Amino acid sequence: MVDPQLNALTDTIVQELEKMFNGIAGLVLFVKLPAGAVITGHVDGGYYLGIIHRLHIPIITNDKVDFILGTKYDGSEISINMKPGILYEINNQKNHGVANRGNADRVHLIVDIIPHDKLP
Repeated sequence: MVDPQLNALTDTIVQELEKMFNGIAGLVLFVKLPAGAVITGHVDGGYYLGIIHRLHIPIITNDKVDFILGTKYDGSEISINMKPGILYEINNQKNHGVANRGNADRVHLIVDIIPHDKLP
């Protein structure tokens, strides 16, 4: 079921991101990572994922969610705790993953912006 109010708010956000990044939206979705779930480190491949701006906006999160951005020279993780309502751009061509070690689900709005200069 589509929530018209949520749809309108999402459209407004997407339009602003298209202006900010001088492009057009590709993938737009809400993703939920359940409490206790882990997405192991990986690198996204392919032409599309190599040209887009992958943007995350945390909607619901907790202080025990770590977005892993790789490892340091000593093998320890480089991670950040993304705060709700803040825009984050992730380089999905580098190793990344996420661990929700909290007791609540995590929800992000993910928007891919395809730069106009990359369009055919």
